[in-house]
Amino acid sequence: FEALFVLAAFACVVRCDDWVLVADNLGPLVGVSFFDENVGIVTGYQNVHRTTDGGATWQEIEIGELQTTRYKDVCAAEKGAVIAGVGDSSFMPGSSYSTNAGENFTSTEEYHLRQIWYDVKPIPGEAGFFVKSGFWTNLLGSGQGVSISTDGGRTWVDHRWGSDSNALFVSFPTTQLGWLAGGESPDLFNTSAYRATLGHTTDGGRSWTILHDIFSDYYYSGVAFTDASNGWLIANKAKGASIMHTTDGGTSWLTQATFDKLKLKDLVMLSNQEGWAVGGYEEGLFYHGELLRTLDAGASWLPYSMRGFIVDHVDGFDSAHVYASGLSETGGGVVVKFTE
Repeated sequence: FEALFVLAAFACVVRCDDWVLVADNLGPLVGVSFFDENVGIVTGYQNVHRTTDGGATWQEIEIGELQTTRYKDVCAAEKGAVIAGVGDSSFMPGSSYSTNAGENFTSTEEYHLRQIWYDVKPIPGEAGFFVKSGFWTNLLGSGQGVSISTDGGRTWVDHRWGSDSNALFVSFPTTQLGWLAGGESPDLFNTSAYRATLGHTTDGGRSWTILHDIFSDYYYSGVAFTDASNGWLIANKAKGASIMHTTDGGTSWLTQATFDKLKLKDLVMLSNQEGWAVGGYEEGLFYHGELLRTLDAGASWLPYSMRGFIVDHVDGFDSAHVYASGLSETGGGVVVKFTE
């Protein structure tokens, strides 16, 4: 990867005061999602908090004994919400859902022996439609792919994506069209594992076509499509990251930007022109967060740099309402809001 800009330590590179801290005492966080400018949810590894005043105050939401508390993502849409993560049995599934804008959550009705859900998104065009990506095991065997709900998150139907690659990140710009990105990244047991896989569905997730499955030196960490043609992927290498763009539905890809040091964690596109990619890097004991904004379909990315935490998740429903969560140097969670 060639670096397009150098990240400056201990400094706000570009107008970081456009991002306002709205919470820093909610514990380690893994996701944030807002219903509107006032009501939002943040999810931690073991807790869920809700705000009704744009983040000025937060209330912890009580989670029942038979609901998982090992979350990985949260999604809010209209009055419905789904939080997803790790589940160990049909008695403690890996997801919970809300039908009253997050006031309370109920266990989903799923019958898995084990499941891990990495990403959950709304499916546009139909109220109460959600999709989550991950892994499951049941009496019929194990599978990787997506699970679809058409009743606000209460019940789900699993669909394998035809690959043994980890199914990690999902994007549905319409009810029928979806893309699923996955693969493998290095860990303690396999320090050289790099795999980048992309799948596509045209029937609402029931069947999938693998567009590519690449064993190289990078892995995917996010995907976002805005229509049948335009999509973006973020990828990480051992050192550095890149953002890629397609205009033909994922058949071919152009690398738009590359960065040294930076690890990208999440991506959201608000339109064909505007979007955000977020991440950061560690330098000794210090954390450097990065929020990258595009207003020209990814041709350029404006960096907003912040010291003290790494940004893990970004979500928004229009240009004026974008939120991000991250992990601070002290191990706590932070939530920031864009205020251009």
